[in-house]
Amino acid sequence: EDADQSWLPLDRPVTEPTVLTRDQGDRWESALMASISLRDHVYGSLALQETGGAREWSEDDRAIVEAVTDQVAMAIENARLFAETERRAAELEEIAEQLRETDRFRAQFLATMSHELRTPLTAIKGTIETLQDGAAGDPAAREQFLDTVARETERLIRLTNDLLLLTRADAGRLDLRLETTDLGALAALAATQFTGPAQQRQITLTL
Repeated sequence: EDADQSWLPLDRPVTEPTVLTRDQGDRWESALMASISLRDHVYGSLALQETGGAREWSEDDRAIVEAVTDQVAMAIENARLFAETERRAAELEEIAEQLRETDRFRAQFLATMSHELRTPLTAIKGTIETLQDGAAGDPAAREQFLDTVARETERLIRLTNDLLLLTRADAGRLDLRLETTDLGALAALAATQFTGPAQQRQITLTL
């Protein structure tokens, strides 16, 4: 038969092992209760009951109860600290992964930006070389190539402005302005960037 513990104040911590008794009419019940605690943390209570009659709880009984509650409290605290350590480790790993992802984005951005800067510079260089090779003597061709140089120069300026915008975005001060873009015109403009180099190499660009 299970012992009745409803009369024990298990929800109230005690500072040291305490003996409690109860008169059942035909017999006495007694219990030795101690709190499971460590420093300022109280995790619960432990009670040893004697239901067959009154019992004198000895100092050895008290010492055993204290030893058991200390060990249980230490085990609970270690489990709590272990769980906290695992939680913090998971948080640090998440932060580390975010930093690695940021590094990957940064590397990808630098590679893309290097390509974007190299493209107009290549177009300008090719156009100038075409002009130097004799196209400058043709007024119509010269005008077309000079337009290409001007256009690519503007593109470099836009890329520089984009870098400034990204700097503002990184600082949390970016104000976006959305607008409709003609993709066909954008593709045609991109194709004209290589007109000079393409003609120099006798390549026909068709869009």
